[in-house]
Amino acid sequence: MMIQGTVIVEGDGDTDRLAAKLAVLNESLQNLLVVCDETDAAGVRSALANDFPQVPIHPVSGFLTAGLSCLLPSIETERLAFLPAELPASPLPWSRLGDDSLMPWIAETTFPEAESTPGDFLARGWLAATGLLREPAEKGIDFTWDPLSIAEANRRLNRPVTWLSWRPASGYPKPEPADLEPPLTSSSRIAALVPHYRGEEWLAQCIDALVKQTRPLDAIVVVDDASETPPVEIVKQFPSITLLRSERNSGPYRLVQEVIRRTGFDGYLFQDADDWSAADRLELLLTEAERTGASLIGGQECRMLYGEDLGPAAELAPNGMILPFGFPIDANAAHQILPSYAVLHATSLLARSLWSRLGGFATGLRFGGDTEFQLRATLVSRVVNIPDYIYYRRVHSASLTGSGETGMVSDARMQVRRRITRQALANTEAKRKGEKPDLTPLETAEPASLHHITGPRLR
Repeated sequence: MMIQGTVIVEGDGDTDRLAAKLAVLNESLQNLLVVCDETDAAGVRSALANDFPQVPIHPVSGFLTAGLSCLLPSIETERLAFLPAELPASPLPWSRLGDDSLMPWIAETTFPEAESTPGDFLARGWLAATGLLREPAEKGIDFTWDPLSIAEANRRLNRPVTWLSWRPASGYPKPEPADLEPPLTSSSRIAALVPHYRGEEWLAQCIDALVKQTRPLDAIVVVDDASETPPVEIVKQFPSITLLRSERNSGPYRLVQEVIRRTGFDGYLFQDADDWSAADRLELLLTEAERTGASLIGGQECRMLYGEDLGPAAELAPNGMILPFGFPIDANAAHQILPSYAVLHATSLLARSLWSRLGGFATGLRFGGDTEFQLRATLVSRVVNIPDYIYYRRVHSASLTGSGETGMVSDARMQVRRRITRQALANTEAKRKGEKPDLTPLETAEPASLHHITGPRLR
């Protein structure tokens, strides 16, 4: 039978752990090789000599920063994976990889019951098409062992990478199937909404990921929030993309509210302009929305860390690292524990019927409106997260959540959070007494004035 791929396994001083992983991987159809630092080579050879004499061992001096080029001549398969020392072995979805595909290899996890939590390990592991490594190496472009470095090397060759999601093999509950007709199905008409403000550096990658969705979107709308210069030339690279522009800076909720009000799609996929999505994001969200009947459905996040965010690890990761963040599978249950955001808004898919029932977003809020909407949504509808890591989010100081003025621990953010919490607790108490909760948005503002700039006109 055909070998599916090659797995490079990182070896270190814990040779018992290494041998256990090789035993698991050796049962599947894949080539194996071990890479380790020269200082660990003797111990690794001794530990593997009896049970795994056929597995090649490649000692590399300072291999974490040395790059992969030295190993590529020994790789003959079209698919390649890297398993870091701290990561246990798990089943590998080789069949999902295309010729330009890259996906993180993330440790098994137990998802939280309420608030989001970071994973135990950085996502240093990955699966990729071998060509994504071979071509940059042949052109003399250096890259290290982390997936962001591989993607950056291909970007320098003007070769966009198609990122895929990662689903843990276990460790999560599966919501019950829908009792009633679900508001969203695989055949629903879906539009992606991308609020944009001064994000030109990252917008092309964001759009490219949406255009490549395995379940195509019915529309993709970039809504510029009165940037000094709207991103016309970037959007024109993608003829199917609609670009709208606000007359004045309005904030993201007013922008998406107005697009939803003007259109009649069955659902809306949210996306931040400085991030990107896995190519199978919409397909996975719709599949679970149809199965569970959820009207609001999100997923798991891969957070991009750079420089000072990495602390001492920054020297080993000049191009950054991925830190997985987990969200509760059952957002309704999470909100009963803690009135906080249980779905990362930028990962989510929203049924228009729920938006209409709730009167839309709290457009008077500049931030926190997604949490406010979720807390109202869980009062009247099913809200869930899929276990798949479907979203890649940059953390930087120019974002609403990263800025010192509007960040998660800023005074302004805390004031809004207190208002949202009071509203949520009042609704919870009303439900306890058998009274109707107040579903109206916390604060509203006049509609944003949007103008069509380029691309297909919306109907």
